[in-house]
Amino acid sequence: MYIIVGLGNPGKKYSNTKHNIGFMCIDKFIKSSCKSTICYNKFFSIYYKNYINNHTLHILKPQVYMNLSGISVYKASFFLKSKNIIIIHDDVNTPLGTIKIDNIGHHNGHNGIKNIISYIGSNFIRIKIGISTQYNNHQKKYVLSNFNNIDANALDLLLLDVIRIIKLIIINGFSYVKNYVNNGINI
Repeated sequence: MYIIVGLGNPGKKYSNTKHNIGFMCIDKFIKSSCKSTICYNKFFSIYYKNYINNHTLHILKPQVYMNLSGISVYKASFFLKSKNIIIIHDDVNTPLGTIKIDNIGHHNGHNGIKNIISYIGSNFIRIKIGISTQYNNHQKKYVLSNFNNIDANALDLLLLDVIRIIKLIIINGFSYVKNYVNNGINI
């Protein structure tokens, strides 16, 4: 059983911003990978339940602001009794289009991750999607801005790569996938 959480901010105002790439990934995952999906409002989230290769997936888009995401993750992990958690989020410290994964460590200044760590500790898988070009010390303004047309065209392929990585983690395990992804090797 896996809990998969895409981070973002609720509301139409934020729907196409760089900070909402976690939500975009969940939307793409549901549309492309899930044949029949059950959708609820649960755990302060839009919640979907589905299956891949006999693995139950509990998929969340928290409907609290990004920096309060920990309550949604905590409620889901407590109720579902699962420690297999994958968090998908933007990373302003990573070049645009780069994907990194890890399962240890720090929030690196990401307030959503910081809040999740405050609720459940740091033992979860992070899929970090690079959104940075240059933001000239205006990080908040940058992450809450929309992708430009050039970036938006590449976004679809990037989200498909993230979906492939999620599936590989579920089927083959984190350790197998980490070495390939973080070293830029195609899997």
